Amino acid sequence: MDDDQIDIEKIDALNREAWDIRVSDSLSSGRISEKAILLSRRVNYSKGLADSLRTRAFFLISQSKHIEALMMIEDAMPIYQSAGDENGLSDLYEYSGIISRFHGNLKESFEFLYKSYAIRKKTGYEEGESLALYQLGLTNHYLGNLEKALEQLLLSIEIGKNYNGQLADLHSLNIIGNIYHELDDSENALSYYNKNLVLSESLGDRRAVGRCLDNIGYIQFQRKEYEQANHILRKAISIAETEGDRNGEANAVLHLGEIAWQTGKAKEARELIMKCIEIRNEQNDKKGQCEAILLLARNSIKKEQAELLNTGWNIAMESGSTELQCKIHFAFYEFLKTGKQFDKALEQHALYHQKEKDILSTTHAKRISNLHISLQAEISHLNAELHHFKNIELVKVNEENQQQHAEFSKILKELINTRQQLIEKEKMAALGDLSVGIALELQNLLNFVNTFSLQNHELVDELKKEINSGNHAVARHIATEIQRNLEIININSKRADAIVKNILLQSQGNNSEKQLADINLMVNEYLRLAYLGSKARDKAFNVILKTNFDTEIGKIPIIPHDIGQVLLNLYYAGFNALTEKQKIASELYTPTLSVRTKNLDGRIEIMVKDNGLGIPPELLDKIFQPGIITLPSGQETGLGLSLSYDIITKGHRGTLTVESSEEEGSEFIIGLPVFE
Repeated sequence: MDDDQIDIEKIDALNREAWDIRVSDSLSSGRISEKAILLSRRVNYSKGLADSLRTRAFFLISQSKHIEALMMIEDAMPIYQSAGDENGLSDLYEYSGIISRFHGNLKESFEFLYKSYAIRKKTGYEEGESLALYQLGLTNHYLGNLEKALEQLLLSIEIGKNYNGQLADLHSLNIIGNIYHELDDSENALSYYNKNLVLSESLGDRRAVGRCLDNIGYIQFQRKEYEQANHILRKAISIAETEGDRNGEANAVLHLGEIAWQTGKAKEARELIMKCIEIRNEQNDKKGQCEAILLLARNSIKKEQAELLNTGWNIAMESGSTELQCKIHFAFYEFLKTGKQFDKALEQHALYHQKEKDILSTTHAKRISNLHISLQAEISHLNAELHHFKNIELVKVNEENQQQHAEFSKILKELINTRQQLIEKEKMAALGDLSVGIALELQNLLNFVNTFSLQNHELVDELKKEINSGNHAVARHIATEIQRNLEIININSKRADAIVKNILLQSQGNNSEKQLADINLMVNEYLRLAYLGSKARDKAFNVILKTNFDTEIGKIPIIPHDIGQVLLNLYYAGFNALTEKQKIASELYTPTLSVRTKNLDGRIEIMVKDNGLGIPPELLDKIFQPGIITLPSGQETGLGLSLSYDIITKGHRGTLTVESSEEEGSEFIIGLPVFE
């Protein structure tokens, strides 16, 4: 046996060892894979190099060294592609998805993870399939899509039973515990954390044991079981130090510092929190640094507290995090209020309040964006599976029926076009209450897509069986059913597309440029979604909507966001007038909101009429003056009629008038020019 053959066998043995212990002893796995990389390069052994780079990437990700991990992935990818090693590629796609998620690119994370999942499902790589589902569940957890996350995590555990997949169980049990913890269900959270602890110990995964102990210890701290929490967290810190898990160590140290504050051990608490700040600074974890500094500031003397808050503010500004800046403003407010510097305290509270509003607005936008990401991911996954089916399974059918092949190709192209239309170009930042209606509508559409996608999965399996059995007539019938379902998916996708284009893309709050917009479509969409939002907040809410749109009206130049806010304000004012009258009117009263558009010579009119209480005569002449609000406290849209008047008359050179009779109702009339 020559020296090169001996080296190759040695490299293969090193790679097997590094891969087998990558979880139970990640540090040793990292050292062994690095040695295998050097040997593989020396003897030019490409397979050994790809395998060692893959294991090394896994180790680097566990150490949060993502740039170095990406270098390993980029070097290994072409080797696996050239060798046709699909399972090796699926591992690299999984790791790429993990890194994308860490850096906040959830759309890209979904793309990599679904690609990994599809390969593993095709090749029968059950362990990898289970792990890909875990990672998909984790990404949905990041999105706040807890129902989908639980579905994928539980499926991961179920598949793991086929091959005694304890590794997938290990990860999934922990995330399920986290979900219950977020839902303030500490009993179920502890139950899953304890299951995870037992499994982690049996697998010898010390890093997972340490993080699990930290989770358990923190729940005990929240329950004020300080002695037990102290003991558990110290064990977590010891394990994190041994395993080189700096993030896990920082978390446990901070939690232990919180216990020290609560039990009157101020000196120990300060030392622990300073250690946490040092680790998080080393890891460039600005959010973690800031949170630890705030905890330290709350328990420091006045002079030191001011210095700490200034340090925290600099970190928050450097990070660009609105959430951190909001927390620092509130901490400054409390600090200044305690020092009786009331004017400065009020300034900080105003800044805090503004940041809080920004966060709330962003949260609304994120909810809509997250629904879109989930919808796009589901459609992309279905598209990939159907594309694979087209390339592999339809070959047999095409030998007898070329026309059917063309039909499937057309369906697939339509699905791809629909997917591209759903790409979100702007986020919703200023629709406020309207986001409830938008979220409900998009969730309904997503439910349709999910339902008929699942049906198609089952039909595809049936189609395969009939093809293999030679029952081509039955196969063509099933193919027709698949096509029908895809048409339903396409219809609902286009509905989602219409909502996105005509509502969400109009939410550019800082964009003051006019653009051509279909005013009839816009008026109707805002009305529908405002109604859904009102219905979601108040189940008893029920009014009759009547519309009459002039079909001669085309697109006119407007600032969509501003006009949308005016419409929203008028709709909610009308809904409120109807609701208030319904409280005192007889059972014969039918609350009705009528919306009409009309094309006049060089201008168009939008009329919003209700049969509610009407506007009192003493308010009618000054209804468009600042300070006059038509909604009760707590229900303002944030855009008073005074601002609505300015938007129409100054921003669009139009008119806004009102006609009203007390006890009979009101009609607001918007006039807009057709040309610039």
